[in-house]
Amino acid sequence: MKVAAFLGLMLLTALTSCRTLEAPVHHARDLSGCTSFHIATVAGDNLGLADLICAEMNAQGVSCRSDGKPGESDSQLGYRHEGLPGRSDRIGKLVLEVRTAGGDVMARSRSDQPASLMPADNAEMVRLAVRNLLAATPGPNGHPRGSLMERETLLW
Repeated sequence: MKVAAFLGLMLLTALTSCRTLEAPVHHARDLSGCTSFHIATVAGDNLGLADLICAEMNAQGVSCRSDGKPGESDSQLGYRHEGLPGRSDRIGKLVLEVRTAGGDVMARSRSDQPASLMPADNAEMVRLAVRNLLAATPGPNGHPRGSLMERETLLW
């Protein structure tokens, strides 16, 4: 009797654990309803982040433009960044924010790094922020992007 109860408990634990791993991403949204994005360059951005973000979004299979024609896109992708202390050429924190044409916030993503002697380059910070933004959006094959661990740790 004890063995049957123990096996039943183990089976229940295994099934609920698998279900927890497949839970939706926290603080991320499925952006598959957005057909295209427009990025407006932030004043004072001398790092060329709009072009880097746009290139990474396009590399992930998402239509994105950084030119001056926001009317052709159904979603706006804004960003703000902070530099590393003492390193104006490196990003310390990058926040991406997706807004609908009406101005409502749909999703937000962040990548940041501690100040160090060997900081990640700007392209890596952009790649991480875009990957976090698109974590809940199915990829080209229909499966969620990123590993289960990445999708479950977007708790900021």
